[in-house]
Amino acid sequence: MNIDPSYYPLTVRVFPISGAVLYPRMLLPLHIFEERYKLLVNEALKGDRRLAVSLLRKDPGDIVVPSTVCGLGEIVELQELDQGEKNILVRGLSRIEIGEIAEEVPYVRARARVLQEVGGTAMYSARRRQALKQLAQQFLFLVNAKETMSLTNFFSFVTNGGFLTDFVAYYLLEDLRTKQELLEILDVDERMRRAHQVLEAALQLLDP
Repeated sequence: MNIDPSYYPLTVRVFPISGAVLYPRMLLPLHIFEERYKLLVNEALKGDRRLAVSLLRKDPGDIVVPSTVCGLGEIVELQELDQGEKNILVRGLSRIEIGEIAEEVPYVRARARVLQEVGGTAMYSARRRQALKQLAQQFLFLVNAKETMSLTNFFSFVTNGGFLTDFVAYYLLEDLRTKQELLEILDVDERMRRAHQVLEAALQLLDP
């Protein structure tokens, strides 16, 4: 399939993974041991230090492929290990959409575009944001009471609904499909609504 290169102006290195979803502004530790991904990281470090972290999924033909919507991140820490293995820390920069696979050997490169958030500025957004903060604090109290106070103080300074929801999804939710679902929701108000719904259901399981 040929696509308009102006619509997908980025060429990104893709790190497909089965166990993580990268969100903007969040930190993801990764252990690199496969040869092709050692090469990916080495080339990223020589260049812009960026890579896309994409959750693996099954397509309609039951073939495992990278998710189209994923997180673009930057390597901010590096630990060299034996035999060329590495531990890296990736900071999320933005949501992106993969439009076309450009190369598959030695690792996947793809054409992509940055996805922009919408919404989150209306008055009811502030009420929804406050409700999500309160629910997150209740959840934290049940799963890790020691962290509740520090995160309560942290939440008091958060005024961006998109950041709040991404933080909740990344650090408090465990189900990868739900994390991926929330990553794909660009409307901040809808994402807050869905995160509240998921967290409320999780809270009911913890405290029936």
